[in-house]
Formats: sequence, C-alpha cells, structure tokens
Amino acid sequence: MAKTKIYKSLAMAVDLFFILSSILVAYAMYRAFNLDFQQRFQLEWLLLTALASALAAVFYLDFLGLYDVIGSFLYAREIQIIIKGLVTLFVLVNLLFVVKDPYVPSRLVFGLSLVFSITGLVLFRLFVLISRKKWPPGPGFRNILIAGFNGNTKLFLNTLMRHKPHGYRIMGILDNKLKGPVMASDGMAPPAAVPWLGNVADIINVDLSLVHALYIFPVLPARDVTLLVARAKAHNIPYYLLPEGMTNLFYNAYLRYGQSRPYITRPVFRPAFYYRPGKRAFDLVLALVLLILLAPLLLLLVLCTKLSSPGPVFFMQKRVGKGGRQFTMFKFRTMYMDAREYDISPAHQSDPRITPFGQFLRRTSLDELPQLYNVLKGQMSIVGPRPEMPFIVAKYTELEAFRLRVKPGITGIWQISAARSGPIHEAIEYDLFYVFNRSLSLDVAIFLETLVMLFYHKGY
Repeated sequence: MAKTKIYKSLAMAVDLFFILSSILVAYAMYRAFNLDFQQRFQLEWLLLTALASALAAVFYLDFLGLYDVIGSFLYAREIQIIIKGLVTLFVLVNLLFVVKDPYVPSRLVFGLSLVFSITGLVLFRLFVLISRKKWPPGPGFRNILIAGFNGNTKLFLNTLMRHKPHGYRIMGILDNKLKGPVMASDGMAPPAAVPWLGNVADIINVDLSLVHALYIFPVLPARDVTLLVARAKAHNIPYYLLPEGMTNLFYNAYLRYGQSRPYITRPVFRPAFYYRPGKRAFDLVLALVLLILLAPLLLLLVLCTKLSSPGPVFFMQKRVGKGGRQFTMFKFRTMYMDAREYDISPAHQSDPRITPFGQFLRRTSLDELPQLYNVLKGQMSIVGPRPEMPFIVAKYTELEAFRLRVKPGITGIWQISAARSGPIHEAIEYDLFYVFNRSLSLDVAIFLETLVMLFYHKGY
C-alpha cells in the first residue's frame, strides 16, 4: 500500500512539474514572438501565478479521481479525465477574465499552456504504460489476491494476464478445493502458473501489507466470504465481490439498496447531447486535415503498392457498420491477388499471402489510411470498434451485437492494444468498454494514444 501512495505522490509531482513548465514555456513563447509587447510581468508575480495555477490544476484532477484510477484500458480513463479536467479549467479561467486585465496573461498563453499540459501529462502516462510492458511490473503496480476458483475465475485470470501492462500483478489464489497452481494465459504468450496460496483460512499467512486489492468469487461458503471481508477491512484493503452471471453488459454497474436488500443495477447509458454532432465534426475536420497533410505520402504509397506486385492499388471489401448496414471499406492492398477475398485475416507478418511491401504497410498501419474516405462518407469514424466481415457478424451473440451500436473506426482501444494480434471478435471487452463509455474526450484520448503507438508498434 505504501508503494501505491508513493506512486500517487510521484504522479502528482510529475503532473505539477509538467503543468508549471507548460505555463512558463507558453509565456516565454508569448514574449519571444512579441505577441503583446505591452504586457510584462515581474518574475516573482509570474512564478507565483504559474505555481498557483499548476497546484489548482493538480488538486482539481485529484478531485476528479485521476490519481485513484490505476490500470484502466490503455490509460483511456485517466487521459479522459486529464482532457476533461484541464479543458474545464481553461473554460472557467476564460469566463472569469472576460474583461481584459493588465495583470492577467493573454488567453493565448492559457491556450498554449492547455495544449502543452495535456501533451505532457498524456506522454508521461504512456511512458509508464510502455515501461510496464518492457520492464514488468513497472511503476505503480497493484498486487491482486484472488479468493475462490471456478470457470469465471479462470476467465478473470486470463483477462488480468492480458492487462498486465496496466499495472496488475497476481499474487495468488486462495481456494479450498485447489491443490496446486493454476495456468493462465493472455492468449499470445505461453501460459504462466498462478500460485495457489492454500485454503481461505490460510489468509492469515499472507502478508496483506503487500495486497492492493482482493477479488472474491462466490463459490466460497458465506463464512469464508465473511472472513475474507473482515480481514480486508482490518487491513484497509479494497475488496470486490464478483457475482455469478455478470457479463460485460454490467459496465458502470453499482450497488443499490431496496427493501433492506442490496441489488446490482446499471444506469442506461446516454452520451452527452453534443456527442453526435461533436463526433461528426471531429471526424470531418480530422479526416480532411489528415488527407491534406498526408497527400504526398498517400501518392507515394499508391505508387509503391502498384509497383510491388500485380493488381489494383486498393483492396475493397464489404464490412458491417452501425446498425448492421453493410458498406465497402477501402485499404491499400497488402496481399497477392490469389488470396481469397473473404478469408481469415493474417495472424502474423510471415503469412505467405502478404506482399513484401504489404508487410511494411501492415506493420506501420499505413494500409488503413484510405479509410479516411469512409470517414468522410459517414460510414466510419476516426475512433470506434473495427468493422467485421458479414459472415462473422452473422454469428454474433447478443453481447457481441452491441458493437453495431456505434460506427466502426480506423483506430480504437483494441487497435492500439497488444491484443490486436488476435481475432477482432475475441476482444469483446475492449469494444464494449468503448461502447458504454463513449465520449468526445475518450475519442481524443484514443487518438492521442494512436499517434504514440505509430512509433511503438508492439501495442500497449
């Protein structure tokens, strides 16, 4: 627990440094370009104002829960809080100083500070995420203790293995029926053994000062659950009961009480009223800007694709979008012409169907750029679940069909994760997290992470 507090304090100190530096750099740029040479501040007043603003920003982010949320999907929740929190402060500051005051810096300084602060705070968290993957367990990890074992526990273990870079480390399992370790896998690496720590009563032999969270499955007798909860409370450890029958549909569920009995419910998710027009504007502006900026690169890729192997430049295929409507999706062709149009996607770069130049396109995700045309047509979005082929959608379960509630995207949580090396339809938790938490700030967070992922091809 002490290490978690140290990490929280460190994260707040780093954020304070980035925000303070952003304000000072923004003002230095403001003066260097003589944007308003009549406005000058004494150094002491500038430092005092910058420090007060940075402290207010960090405390507000703490109030929003930024430093209590550890290990969400690719830090999407944390980045979402950063964007919403700092933008809210920016708006409030501008409203407070509607009338120009000679002792208040220009709004341009505030704007530059906002951009620099968001960039610094996001890059810091992505650095932590990548460092956890390269040097596990990495900073700010959480030790997780699990009690009770059944089929759902095994699925939960596999999920935690996939999310190891997000700060989870499994200490072991307490269960009355197990007699040895349990094998778990993220679906890509070889299975790893999760230690069996003994029966539930053996919790007295576990060093609970190292435990950051206790997850309890309801296969245990009530007396064992009571013992576990009592021990967790005594050591101030957060504990979580995972009822049977809970699925990904229970995102954002919470406990309520009625007639002296607790029950679990989930509020109906409704995006903000400005979400749809805002998302469409975000898609159109970003797609147009990217097409203009990347025009020379697109022409070069067209030429290289044409010269690399016989066949058309573009690969066109029917995919299923929002509401089950089919559309033609565009990509740069990465496979030879004798590859079947509707076949299982290549699982690795050495697939003989992929052309040499196609390997480069797939590794860098540049083959997806033509889908900006699909975005302009309104068939796709910049951010969203990946579109699937019709024969796969035809086999969707009721749970998987929730993917069709939103437009498919060029990038998304699954697309920038390490899990993207597996089949799309098996990564249901990534897409449902997006569907039930979608917002403009989440779209911006995922897009920013995508830009970093372009330079870190292994995924988070």
